[in-house]
Amino acid sequence: MGYSANLVHTSPSKMNISRVGPANSSPRIPPEMQRIAGVDAGRIVCVFLVVVLHSVWLQNPVAVLCRVAVPFFFVASGYFLRKPTQFFAGTILRPLYRLLPLYVLWTLIYYLFAYATGLVPVNSEIGQVLSGGPAFHLWFLPALGISLAFIPVASSLFGRQLTGFLCVVLAAVALAVGSYHDVLGLSGPARRGATLAAPLFVFIGTVLARQKNLPGLLPSAALTILGFVGLMAEELWIGHWSHQFLSHDFSIFTYLYGAGAFLLALALPENRLVKTVGQFGPYALGIYLSHVLFLWTFGALLPVQFAWAHVLQIVASFSCALALTLLLSRLPFLRRLVT
Repeated sequence: MGYSANLVHTSPSKMNISRVGPANSSPRIPPEMQRIAGVDAGRIVCVFLVVVLHSVWLQNPVAVLCRVAVPFFFVASGYFLRKPTQFFAGTILRPLYRLLPLYVLWTLIYYLFAYATGLVPVNSEIGQVLSGGPAFHLWFLPALGISLAFIPVASSLFGRQLTGFLCVVLAAVALAVGSYHDVLGLSGPARRGATLAAPLFVFIGTVLARQKNLPGLLPSAALTILGFVGLMAEELWIGHWSHQFLSHDFSIFTYLYGAGAFLLALALPENRLVKTVGQFGPYALGIYLSHVLFLWTFGALLPVQFAWAHVLQIVASFSCALALTLLLSRLPFLRRLVT
């Protein structure tokens, strides 16, 4: 799988199963040249959490738990981001070239599916079409593409320190108009601000890629738990001010949560279980892109008022999305839809 989304690996032509962490031997293999079993396992676990989140739209601790998924993907994308030796037009065009066709193709697929089945309402206003329409989850692709172009360009023009500062400023604006909208008493509706929040995740990934020694398994697990507990407390505090509990896409502790989870994946021992789960990591992007089609379908077929139906909907949607991705990845003329 290609450069797209880094739900998968950046450089599939250089797949070297290798662990990164304190026990690394020297010289260190550049991150963009590696295939890391723990990270691949993390990808498939996180895309499963995405299916869980989208299947029931929970506004409870389970939803907060699932919020680690997209930050993990963003951080992984930054970690595996190729570091250009000099700035050139391809620095901007390459991620857009990989991600824009996917965004357009899958937006079209979701519109056609929605029209054909009538399972979800369709809004044909130009603003809705440009934002993915019924395919609400596709926002991830343009947010990632812009981030992957912005980080190297800004780093080459302004240096890494100023780029990091700019990412923090953008994230602060995203949080202000999003999760902290009601706390700050801003007028108008709250906004997701994903395009502004994403660059800092990617920048964190690039920072981790430059470190010679990364935390081991236990410290990384502790950071992940701290991120989740902090995020849960943050959401409760925001809910106190807004008089309703919501699980927001991005909050302050989401950055620690996502970075901790990625470090945890890096530190996982490459045992049989990790390798077995990790072999499905390259299919995470296809699952992410297609799973909502199956959530719509099984949501119409199953009585969601029963708890078992939620579980069955999740498992069935994930399994069908995986099967579809496996099939498309083996067909040369359709492989582009999932890679």
